[in-house]
Amino acid sequence: MKPRFKRTGLFFVAAVVVLLAGSLGAFRGSAAAALYTGFGLQPEAKKISIDLGFWLGVGVSVGVALLWSAAMVKCSAEWVERTVHRARGVVGTGVFFGILAGIASTLVLHLGLQIAADIFRPEGLLLGFGVGISAHLLLGLLGGLLWLAALPKVPPSEA
Repeated sequence: MKPRFKRTGLFFVAAVVVLLAGSLGAFRGSAAAALYTGFGLQPEAKKISIDLGFWLGVGVSVGVALLWSAAMVKCSAEWVERTVHRARGVVGTGVFFGILAGIASTLVLHLGLQIAADIFRPEGLLLGFGVGISAHLLLGLLGGLLWLAALPKVPPSEA
């Protein structure tokens, strides 16, 4: 049976990651909506509101950040007992889940905006992947480092 550990610090880190992801999503969503229709570069596209991109970006990013946090909590019981390669495991997992979050959020955000604008622009999706995956990779790295700092250590005698 695995020992119980205090998770208060982990939930604080999860809240910080969710807030940062929401802010990042607001920026990414607004910028994507502006690039699709706001600048008039694609006259065949239906006009969509920047607000749609803002709220879609916030919703999707907060959703994947909550999933990231749940996955990190799920893995934490193993990391508490680990003494060898603990930092690599925690931070590496944070980055890995961050990349997955970037792929998922970018796909939903850009396909949602393209459906709303009644266009399909694969280059917009590819540009979005470059920005989204990079941004979520960095957020996963930051979250992983914060998670490592907040993760309690169980002495080997108690493990």
